[in-house]
Amino acid sequence: MEECHDPGMEMLERFFDILPNMKKERALDAACGDGRLTNDFLSRKFDKIDMFDQSPDAFDIISNLKKHVKKIDDVQLVSM
Repeated sequence: MEECHDPGMEMLERFFDILPNMKKERALDAACGDGRLTNDFLSRKFDKIDMFDQSPDAFDIISNLKKHVKKIDDVQLVSM
């Protein structure tokens, strides 16, 4: 996946910059879709990331992403 430089990601960067003392041990990417938030942002900010989605297609994508992004700890397919 290409690195994304959209306004939403830039806003997240600014938000995290004002929270320098926030613990950055683990993040949860809920309803993660194709994993763009984890790949483009969370993997640079957190030590470990857990991801879940209810879509089997999204689960396949994030399972593959886990092979390339070492900070992804757990991926789950959930039913709602």
